[in-house]
Amino acid sequence: MNIQQTIKTKLNSTSKLKVIKLLGYNSTTKGLKTLELFLNQEDLSLWLKSGHYDFRYTTEQFLTNLCKVLEIDDDIIQVELERLNRYCEELDRYRGCHIYINTNFRRKNEPIFALAFCEFKRRIKLNLKDLIYKSGEEIFEYISHIVKKHYVQENGKIGIWGKIVNYVFHHKDDKTFVFDTDGKLVENIVVAENIAILTLK
Repeated sequence: MNIQQTIKTKLNSTSKLKVIKLLGYNSTTKGLKTLELFLNQEDLSLWLKSGHYDFRYTTEQFLTNLCKVLEIDDDIIQVELERLNRYCEELDRYRGCHIYINTNFRRKNEPIFALAFCEFKRRIKLNLKDLIYKSGEEIFEYISHIVKKHYVQENGKIGIWGKIVNYVFHHKDDKTFVFDTDGKLVENIVVAENIAILTLK
């Protein structure tokens, strides 16, 4: 049982109002709201990175003090916090990773509004959890799988942008790697990426 499961188990057998009072909240409403936000997080790393602050505790302070109120051993708390912080740092290293879908698009008479509205279709957002702690080979296999699946699902075309030519994987440290539509890594190819932006003056 991990620390998140331990917290939820202990909370099931005690009064949440009592816990909020022991945490020192003057407003039980505010305390209960923070507790519910905490419990609704998929995992503790998301909680720590949420930036939530209720004018009493930061996310890390809330987690630490909640564990103490629930009488979870200090050593367990410290080990878990160190693990979570390392995990969050690793996620941050991959924060800019995504896949750009290249169609060699050249604008003719397409309205800029329509292009800007559809810009998101040219990028595949990656689940960073699937990238961290993996070797370069494992990451490329993962990207290859996504590319092949995407190409089949989209029938080789992405709407207004046209036929898919290849995919550009933006790795950490600003490195880029081009994959063909079969998911194979292609060397010595540079893709000029553009972006459609609509600005209001």
